[in-house]
Amino acid sequence: VLSYSRGWTGFQPRSKRSNFEDYTSGSSNNKIDPMRIVADWRDALPKTHLSGGYIGDGYPLCVDLPEKMFLRKGARYQLLGGSMMSDYHQEPRLLLDGASLKTMTLDPSSSSLYRKLCKPNSFGGECSFANEVVLDESIVCRGMECSLDTAQVVQVGNVLYEYIAPPCVQLPFFDGGKVARYWKGEPNVCADSRLPCAAEACCPQGSSRAQRNCVYSGELLSFNGASTRCATMAEMMTCSFSKLPSSSCDECCIEKSYHWIPND
Repeated sequence: VLSYSRGWTGFQPRSKRSNFEDYTSGSSNNKIDPMRIVADWRDALPKTHLSGGYIGDGYPLCVDLPEKMFLRKGARYQLLGGSMMSDYHQEPRLLLDGASLKTMTLDPSSSSLYRKLCKPNSFGGECSFANEVVLDESIVCRGMECSLDTAQVVQVGNVLYEYIAPPCVQLPFFDGGKVARYWKGEPNVCADSRLPCAAEACCPQGSSRAQRNCVYSGELLSFNGASTRCATMAEMMTCSFSKLPSSSCDECCIEKSYHWIPND
């Protein structure tokens, strides 16, 4: 029972919305819609199940999944319509305050993923959006897609789709750990450098003032992905930054996340 109870952590009420009555004066909580899970609040340690094993037994390790799973055969996308409200990813904290978000907009002229999600009724015709799309084949990345480790919400014309990653297991202890630092400069945590679990922070050589260059708001990268992203910026590299000021990265900094630094 104690082990199972640790699985029910990290839940937060949804914010208020229209179309339901609320008699609680001054409350901002929504007691109608399912609660959202805040990943940072979750208990990350292994949890046993009633048969003597662990919850997650039988699922693949996340580090063993192929690269760019969002372009692989079997990748699932769910239609969001015109809303950025994600069902399977943590929503940027300022989304409900009307903050401007940077979206991953697919190129209709070159992106194979665009064509799979658009499903035009004829060559060059209008899109016929399905509620759910499962890729029937692996496709080649195009343009900015090639710099991503994973996707969250993608924009197809004026419509948004959410990528639903396959279930997998992250171990609490791992090899190849690197330090990820909170945007304020502290605290530091140890993270698996092979997984997209922190963002890039890029500094000019000899400086500790970091900048970002995200493809979309809330983007996460592996350590190698972050290093490559910094290398695409003129004379930039991953760095042990002191603080990441929001003025240096605009829409990339609305999600106050952790960032890779080059420390083991």
